[in-house]
Amino acid sequence: MKLAGVVLAGGKSRRFGSPKAFAKREGKDFYQYSLDALRPVVGELFMITNPELYNHFDLHYTKNLTVLNDDPELKKRGPLSGLWTAMNAKSFDWYIVLPVDVPFMETRVLQQLVHNIDEDTDVVIPVVTGRKQPLVAAYSKQIKSHIKRVLDSDDYSVARLLEMCQVKYINIDEPQPFYNINNSTDYQVYIYNDKDIK
Repeated sequence: MKLAGVVLAGGKSRRFGSPKAFAKREGKDFYQYSLDALRPVVGELFMITNPELYNHFDLHYTKNLTVLNDDPELKKRGPLSGLWTAMNAKSFDWYIVLPVDVPFMETRVLQQLVHNIDEDTDVVIPVVTGRKQPLVAAYSKQIKSHIKRVLDSDDYSVARLLEMCQVKYINIDEPQPFYNINNSTDYQVYIYNDKDIK
């Protein structure tokens, strides 16, 4: 089974106030934590961004990394445009997706996704403390046409895509296996109090 990792790094981070990809935890950029978590699980890595941010990434940070700009025809259409861009660049059986705002992500969470892949499933999504996490998930190449159909519509949400797919939800039996850093308050709580949540 050929697996690719896709880091979604093209967002404007309006609630955060600056691009979250380059926020730091212990001197390392957030996007690098996402790449590090994915690397032991996948054969190749894709980071999808936009032209404004492209030159700020370390394009040689790790082996087998390809940094791509979102398809220009799909600007401002959310995370599915990033997944579509990766699928369109190279074909793999499955794409493991991560955002850039999970600097506490550990590889074992992604391994659980991979272990739950089967031929009757299109998408594997973790559920953490009752909340579904569709941007920390595994997506089959079989749904590529569904993604394009959603992106070409007026509703290009992930929820719309999932209505078309066979989705397997898996419960992660930990109170908080990772943290999304959504805004500056989260950054203050989780990054500056890092020792309290390890």
